[in-house]
Amino acid sequence: MEGEKSIRIQNCLTCNKQFSGREIGRSTANLFSRPKIECCNCGEEYKITPCSYILSILLRPIPLLVVYFLLKFDFSNGSSITIFLVITVFIFFIEPFLAEYKKMINESS
Repeated sequence: MEGEKSIRIQNCLTCNKQFSGREIGRSTANLFSRPKIECCNCGEEYKITPCSYILSILLRPIPLLVVYFLLKFDFSNGSSITIFLVITVFIFFIEPFLAEYKKMINESS
């Protein structure tokens, strides 16, 4: 169907090379400034969209909140560590699929 978006990692708009999860993970490692990513094939620069940036900021503390609530309700039989690890791995694997980048416009031209 037209207009539907599938969940997959974004491609470079210039050369159509798909960004890797590792490239996106490296670019979003520091969320204090809006992350940029550069296509390793053609050198085109992209910046994360504001919506994706906010989503990344909101997703990152979820494992810590889960641990807090699991420890608060005293799940001390080892299940709290397992739940924490599963949620952490899930978030870090799904985050590259949720990140959207837009091509940066060169202001020097």
